[in-house]
Amino acid sequence: MKYTPNLNLKKPDTTDLVLIDDLNDNMDILDQEVQDIRGTIDQEVQDIRGTIDQEIQGVRDTLDQEVQDIRGLIDQEVEDIRGIINQKIQDVRNTIDQEVQDIRDTIDQEVRDLQSIINQEIQGVRNTIDQEVQDIRDTIDQEVQDLQGIIDNTVQALDAHTEARATLNALGHVNHAVLTTTIDTAWQGSMPPYTKTQTVNGLLATDTPIVDVVMSGDFGTDEARIRAWGYVYRITTANNAITLYATGKPAVSLPIQLKVVR
Repeated sequence: MKYTPNLNLKKPDTTDLVLIDDLNDNMDILDQEVQDIRGTIDQEVQDIRGTIDQEIQGVRDTLDQEVQDIRGLIDQEVEDIRGIINQKIQDVRNTIDQEVQDIRDTIDQEVRDLQSIINQEIQGVRNTIDQEVQDIRDTIDQEVQDLQGIIDNTVQALDAHTEARATLNALGHVNHAVLTTTIDTAWQGSMPPYTKTQTVNGLLATDTPIVDVVMSGDFGTDEARIRAWGYVYRITTANNAITLYATGKPAVSLPIQLKVVR
């Protein structure tokens, strides 16, 4: 059996019988040693902490005093700067007030001068306008007189013209026009007479137009139109429309023209 030099732990030889009690004794020694070391370390840590806390408190006290001193210096400097700034602001205000007053006086004088110039120009413009208005009035009066003469001459000519009447060769006070439309193959009625109402813009119910079918120039087409147009035996007028009556339904479309004379 051998022992360690520091903690005297048991070290069995290779030929020794290993006993559980020996192992437990070694463990107890180690555990106690660890406990002792821990106690020593805890005490040293506690002492170090106390020392550090004292040093920190001392540093804090020193810093607090220095901060207080610096604050006092800063407060005094700030107060001094405020006084200087306030004085400069007051000086600037006084200067600005004087400059503003000078500008106001200058502007007032310039406004008075400008108002005098404007009044003179306005008076000149008024005089010019009055003269131009008078000239316009004179011109208008002359044009009215000339127009009145023209009107009088026109009235006399119209009075003479009212005696004219429509003749075979001339139209006097007559309105005339040729209206066109196309009659499609959709007629109303299942037996004669068949009817169809067709829109003709510009026509009046009082008109009595001359109505005829329009030929195309192609013989076959025109022959069919003549045959279909032969079914129509009566046409009546209305405002913007005509109504056609037929003995049979035309099988082709019929382009027609209406000669209207009023």
